Amino acid sequence: MNTIQLITIEGNTGRFQSMGVVESSFSSVHAFDDYDINIIDFTDDGIWQTLSPSVTKNITSYKELVTICEALKIANSSKTVFLLPGNTNYKYNYKKSGSSNSLGFRSTEQLKNIIPTVIDIISIVQPVFFQLIFSNTNTAINEYTIESDFVFTQVGTFRAVTYSAASRQATTIQSSNSVFTTLKIETSEELEELLRAANLLDRNSTIPEWIDDIECFDDHELKAQIRKHEKVISEHQEQINTINNKLQENNKYKSVLYSNSEELVDVVLDILETMLLCDLSAFEDKKVEDFLFEHEGCYYIGEIKGISSNVKSTNITQLQLHVGSFLNDHPEVELEKIKKLLIINHQRKIPLLQRAPVDEKQIAIASNYNSLIIETSTLLKVFEKYRDGQVSTENCFNMLNQTGLLSL
Repeated sequence: MNTIQLITIEGNTGRFQSMGVVESSFSSVHAFDDYDINIIDFTDDGIWQTLSPSVTKNITSYKELVTICEALKIANSSKTVFLLPGNTNYKYNYKKSGSSNSLGFRSTEQLKNIIPTVIDIISIVQPVFFQLIFSNTNTAINEYTIESDFVFTQVGTFRAVTYSAASRQATTIQSSNSVFTTLKIETSEELEELLRAANLLDRNSTIPEWIDDIECFDDHELKAQIRKHEKVISEHQEQINTINNKLQENNKYKSVLYSNSEELVDVVLDILETMLLCDLSAFEDKKVEDFLFEHEGCYYIGEIKGISSNVKSTNITQLQLHVGSFLNDHPEVELEKIKKLLIINHQRKIPLLQRAPVDEKQIAIASNYNSLIIETSTLLKVFEKYRDGQVSTENCFNMLNQTGLLSL
């Protein structure tokens, strides 16, 4: 079944709906290669107008036509049909009119009198070199007789597809990927006949909807099998959705290996809350430490960092500032009850296996300050073991009570 896009100036004509045509406006054209056939409709009177004081190709839709041209240039596989206008009026000279000073078009000209301009406007979308001649004719396509106001001459490399009945003048011409017609196509049936004449439609007849209600041969059994397999597919799709959700959750936690700033902080806090069974939602962020909570008389103060370099001394000593600020507010707390944690995603732009280890000098500084460096890669491994039941919350706290560099 061929897919068809109808491109009209406003996109709301509702024409050819019985053929399943998708209608787009000049300003919202879908990609041409998304459809087998694209129909560009120049028949609407609203196209043939300009604000200029004289007849010009710079119509009010000029920019939209240029955009359509650009979309057409990158199309590879689709066919394009141009519905050319009848002898409508070209409106111009837009300004105030009469004593009421109302705005409007002051001048008009029939298209038959400005054919070179008509061709120039069509050429905005696709350059053409044929000529048009005004001639009221009828063209027979199978059982349909269709009127047109113009016929083609000097068609060059185009071949004629339809001819006027009496004068045998070309009313539709075709090249490899383009069809131009002056026929006044009004109905889906007429459009279908035109597309068939140009060999753009599949040869098989369109299957009507009511045919599904007619059962012959083993239709009933086959439909029952389809329903059975569709049920299995639906069940499997639910399982796939569940698995995808779990993968998304895993990817969220793996983001601690490359992220920084708030994105990193949010995921790390989520991991800590889960493993340590603590609630960090009540923590008031005063733009000092990144987290602070109490457990069995100990206070855990933490800094969460994502950096491009390896761990630096300043990353560790920054914890000391947090501790000093905390003690100023809580002088009753003994220093040995404070656990200083630096959770850091260092060298975050480098693949994990290519990252250099934390320098021994930084580990020694952390030990001297009774601080613990926790690489996010290590935190992720601990979390994985926690979810697998290999470590408990108590084990996690024992790890956090160490100093230096956390390792597994």
